[in-house]
Amino acid sequence: MGVGIGLAFAAMANLIVEAVDRTKTLVATAMNTIMRTIGGSLGGQITASVVAAHTVGASGALAETGFTIAFVISAIGVAAAFCAALAIPARLPFAARPGPAPQPNMAADVQG
Repeated sequence: MGVGIGLAFAAMANLIVEAVDRTKTLVATAMNTIMRTIGGSLGGQITASVVAAHTVGASGALAETGFTIAFVISAIGVAAAFCAALAIPARLPFAARPGPAPQPNMAADVQG
């Protein structure tokens, strides 16, 4: 699972850079990092809370139902992420991507 997550995060950065306008690459990659951090933090805390809330009697041992509920919540999150991934626009060819207008060569004017 760790290898898969690492490969997915690396590929996700490339997909984001290829899907946005060149002038908005910094904002898009920053939003990716922020949302990934928030998602990991919230996901870990929600899962820990659900598991910790389900114990067996006075012993305090964790019940299987807490893990089952946590996995169901995670599956719902994966389904939501999959639906969001379907909304990602198709890749634009590099030449077709809009970018800043070329600046005039001021050095040529000074020399000539």
